[in-house]
Amino acid sequence: MAKYWEILVSRAEWLWLAAALCLALGLRLSLASTPLCINTDGVFFVQLAAQIGDGGSYFHPAVAITPGYSALLAFLHRFFAVSLEEVARYLSAFCGSLYIVPAYFAWRLLFGARAAGCAAILTACWPMSVEYGGGVFYEPLSLLCLFSGWYIWLLLLRGQHWAWAIVVALCWGAVTWMKPEILAWPALGAAALAWQNRWRQALVLVGVAALVYFPYVAMVHGQSGEWRIAAKQDINALKAQVIGQEDYHTAIEALRDAGDQGPVEVGFPGPVALAKRLMVNVLLVHRYAVSMNWPPLLVALVAIGFYLAHRQQALGFWLLLPLLAAMPLLFFQIEARIWHPLFAVMMGLAGLAMARAEGGLRWTILVVALALLVPQALRPVFRTHVDAAQRDAGLWLGEHAGLGDAVIDRKPFVSYYAGLPLIWPASQPGIEGLQRVMRQYPSAVLVVDNTHFRRSRPEWFSALQCPPQWLEERARFSGPDGHLVQLFSYRRVP
Repeated sequence: MAKYWEILVSRAEWLWLAAALCLALGLRLSLASTPLCINTDGVFFVQLAAQIGDGGSYFHPAVAITPGYSALLAFLHRFFAVSLEEVARYLSAFCGSLYIVPAYFAWRLLFGARAAGCAAILTACWPMSVEYGGGVFYEPLSLLCLFSGWYIWLLLLRGQHWAWAIVVALCWGAVTWMKPEILAWPALGAAALAWQNRWRQALVLVGVAALVYFPYVAMVHGQSGEWRIAAKQDINALKAQVIGQEDYHTAIEALRDAGDQGPVEVGFPGPVALAKRLMVNVLLVHRYAVSMNWPPLLVALVAIGFYLAHRQQALGFWLLLPLLAAMPLLFFQIEARIWHPLFAVMMGLAGLAMARAEGGLRWTILVVALALLVPQALRPVFRTHVDAAQRDAGLWLGEHAGLGDAVIDRKPFVSYYAGLPLIWPASQPGIEGLQRVMRQYPSAVLVVDNTHFRRSRPEWFSALQCPPQWLEERARFSGPDGHLVQLFSYRRVP
């Protein structure tokens, strides 16, 4: 029988963990306190939080996002005299640091104190984790709950009392209100317990997690009139059809335009199409979700750690659970955020590889890791954000907007910073189609940029290189890598 908590650690271990927490919090607060541009989903989460805080619905009027994260933001906003965006950023910073604590004890359980300490330090300065810990993302909060449940689940595998399955279910069930795909964690966690003939724990885990999640399913049914696992399941199924196409942006815009005209039927692909999609997405995950967020040093350490864990027979249910839970996502998503829980779990393997290095080599790896990872993690603080021109345009428009103005834009950044409603009308062919749109919204401001607008409305973008007389350019803003944002207003021509 394992010790009841199995967290009896020496003073040196506590100091090592404290150092990792201080490093993690310092890096994440550096990003959270810097006026970085908000991400697209962050805009929607903040808007939904404001709606909930005003006593409104738990569903965003324009996009199908889960309400758990926004509901927490709305609650916390009552106690702080700052904006909802600031609440979200500092919540990410603290949760993105605190999740290292349950992760440390889980890794300690699997690989020992030295490996856990090394993994904690690497996680503290892992650029991918630092980025999420300084922005409006629900990943840090979800990881705190995931790792807390994962550690207690590991204790259950080692014979702890069945009642702890309730805590695991509550932790993982809370995450499903942010990430419905996490439903796979309690399902697979219960299967692992059942494999060890711990049927009571397995049933409690599944049952309590289902009870936690069912109110969300009922809310979606009340909103849509249909029983579905998540409000976004149809959108994800549609996106899965175009991932990997040569012109992804054109294909996704065509699907969105079709959706604006009415429901789009999602057919289930055949086995050949599924196999092709799987192979393409594996390649794309390697290209985008791994290479852009895993520096070569961490990739090497994880690979070595995987080999070492295999040799000492330390691979098992602990890795199988997040790995199997992530596998179905290969048919739908390739974004790094979706894979973040699996990547975070695998940081323990990097710590194992570092811990097995002898004497001075271990300290050399630590110094090199800090020298490489910390500057990369802080890079967003010192470079111009890719959407900086959008933010500048929105802030300017907020000061110069007229009564009843709205924003016509593919992305929500300009409207968010301007504090104006966002409109994205269905596509109409030719420059005459754009004129008909502008006539419908005579007080709207059209945002034309050479990234988002160029991809979504290429025909309009080409025609606007020489704007017609009925469009008046009000301002233009430049960003990094030649990014240009122009603001146009409709001008009635006699």
